[in-house]
Amino acid sequence: MTLIVMVAILLLGFAMLFGVRLSKATDEASGLQTAADAAALAGAQSIVADAPGQIVSALVSGEVIPGSLGQAKAEDFASRNGATLVSYSYSPSLDRIRVTVESKDVLESGQRERRSAAAKLGMPFSACGTSQEPPAPSTSSSSSSSSPTSSTSSSTTPPSVDDVSDTLECGGLDIPVVWEWDEDEGWDLDSHVDASLIKDLDLEPALTD
Repeated sequence: MTLIVMVAILLLGFAMLFGVRLSKATDEASGLQTAADAAALAGAQSIVADAPGQIVSALVSGEVIPGSLGQAKAEDFASRNGATLVSYSYSPSLDRIRVTVESKDVLESGQRERRSAAAKLGMPFSACGTSQEPPAPSTSSSSSSSSPTSSTSSSTTPPSVDDVSDTLECGGLDIPVVWEWDEDEGWDLDSHVDASLIKDLDLEPALTD
């Protein structure tokens, strides 16, 4: 009888130990996934809040939007949650941030584990398109009845040309721009766009599968 009781106590001890380790492993996995989710959302929120100027500048100038936008914030939030950011990518056209984090310590499973997460900004950005540049201004002089004494000054001063307003369509974003006339190079698209443009958008980063 005593032997049976001892075996039962021993089995119960093993069961309790297994249960504790299983619970700890589950908590560690959950915490690591939380770190991945937090990193993805932090990257998205950083792009929305801190980097609108870079996005607008890249869209207007036709350059590639850096895929590392928001990475610093993602690294910070991963570290706060006991993980290390091992990969980060922002795809403007897919409107998606993907991150992978790794646990800083060896977990209950006996190794460092990894988890991934993705977030959406809610605003896909693509190459910008605009109407064709305005026609070249007429260079004909309007002084048809000028006298010989006044013709010298009018012929050396080119007529002023007014700027032309236009709109760049960049995915779901419309950016107001201005065509400026240059006597040597012709029309030039002014890329000095207000950096607060994207800040005014209602972008709510959301986790995706």
